Amino acid sequence: MSVNGRPEALGADLTLGLFLNHVPLTLDLTIAQDWHALARQAFDVESQILHYRRFPYSEVQKIIGGSPFEAAFSYVHFHRLNELLESGMVDDEEDMRDHTSLPIRVEVINERQGYKLSVDVTADENCFGDGFSEKFVVYMLKVINTLALASDEDPLTYLS
Repeated sequence: MSVNGRPEALGADLTLGLFLNHVPLTLDLTIAQDWHALARQAFDVESQILHYRRFPYSEVQKIIGGSPFEAAFSYVHFHRLNELLESGMVDDEEDMRDHTSLPIRVEVINERQGYKLSVDVTADENCFGDGFSEKFVVYMLKVINTLALASDEDPLTYLS
């Protein structure tokens, strides 16, 4: 999971930077009877790992002997972005996405002014083949639609 490791200190909200880190987590898909239960489990696991959100990703890689995962998901919402744009501290064309060495990166970005969301999927096509990103987006939108319309169904129906 992509997490924010911004220091929790007075004035840290004024510090520019992403402070992003990746922390591995595991969900047990076999115990989730519906999407609500899966979301609850994800929230509970996320709450348990927050203490480790600043643990260096490079150390995780050393401990397990490689990358713990091939993909990263991140929801991007810079709450003070509009204020920074108005002050001229950042440019409207500035790239607000994370750039990682992971083969798959999915980001849902709360666009400037908060009027819309955009989804950015980047994948290493040398690993996954031509057109993988587009296929992944289609699949992801199908799952999101199912989640919205059939939240009482078993997630394994769509995730396996």
